[in-house]
Amino acid sequence: RKEFDAHDPVKPGFDLGLLSQSGEIIFQHAPTARLIGKAGFSLQRQENTRFSSGFLIPDFLAYTTGVFGYEQWTGDRWIFQGGVRYDYRWQDIRANARHNVAGGVQTYNNLSGALGATYQATPEFSISVNVGQAWRPPSVNELFSSGVHHGAAQIEQGDSNLKSETSINTDLTLRYQNDRIHAEFSGYNTRFNNFINLYPEKRLALTIRGAFPVFSYLQADARFTGFDGHLEYDVNEYLAVHGSASIVQGQNLDTDEPVFLITPPRFTLGGKVRFPEIGRITDHGLDLDISLVQRQTRFPQGADFVEPPPGYQLVDLYYAVVFSAGTNPIRTQLGVHNLLNTKYRDYLNRYRYFIDDPGRNITLRISIPFGRAE
Repeated sequence: RKEFDAHDPVKPGFDLGLLSQSGEIIFQHAPTARLIGKAGFSLQRQENTRFSSGFLIPDFLAYTTGVFGYEQWTGDRWIFQGGVRYDYRWQDIRANARHNVAGGVQTYNNLSGALGATYQATPEFSISVNVGQAWRPPSVNELFSSGVHHGAAQIEQGDSNLKSETSINTDLTLRYQNDRIHAEFSGYNTRFNNFINLYPEKRLALTIRGAFPVFSYLQADARFTGFDGHLEYDVNEYLAVHGSASIVQGQNLDTDEPVFLITPPRFTLGGKVRFPEIGRITDHGLDLDISLVQRQTRFPQGADFVEPPPGYQLVDLYYAVVFSAGTNPIRTQLGVHNLLNTKYRDYLNRYRYFIDDPGRNITLRISIPFGRAE
């Protein structure tokens, strides 16, 4: 990763390389009555090396191993699933006296697991319930960040005392599907212990490269509740309409205020029009999507550098065509994101402190397969 600034457009101010190697072995046992399952082992090695004087995170070498097992029982109307996993992470942080990194070896380990059940009430309608416990160790950047993150135009400060993040999640999903309707609605609740978040300090730090907003990694207990919904309806063989909604709320249980930087409510309306075949054109049609994003009203008052931006609406339009050339289909798509060139700033984009999000964007994609399809 190379990040540049205006002081030297040729030499990167921040330059690092991350080498990741991973492998996995999975054994799936033969089905027994109505039971199927698998077990496995995974291993990952990561080595991070800096190639510039600019500092954000220290060099490190890390190994992560995991063993897991999963079983599923399928009945006439019920499906039960369960899994468990144990992970162990070993990481060697290279000392850096200039940036107050003492270095040394750190280890983390914990169990995670999940139980789920699905009831097929009718051929079209089903109900699913899941309960799971998960964890993750703090990442190296959360522990030791100390410097300008040029890609986000901000200074990030880690905390070497961060603990592992753990959570318990429950969710309920309703699904309905027939020849013309596909609907799925989910509600969930997740309780976090030691939730890690990048939080604004509401101050600027002056460096040789200018003044940057300062963010620090903090952790606190938190609760997230949310809803996701999606509905598709095929009006006929040529026209289909769809809509979706995503709503989530995060609450910091230590301070009794909303969690910082949580996505605001988002809604999508759209439709697909498919046209009849014409000569060599075997499939073509138009896709229209309208995204409605509300202003985030749940945020820690006075904590951010600026208030959340207003809500916005975006229109995306795509035309896709598939035509045959010999024995292979050629797929082409012409798309326009933000068709109306709407001026907006997304709450989750940290560049909102400085500049608007991109305007109209036109893309052309062509996919040409080589060789004969089997």
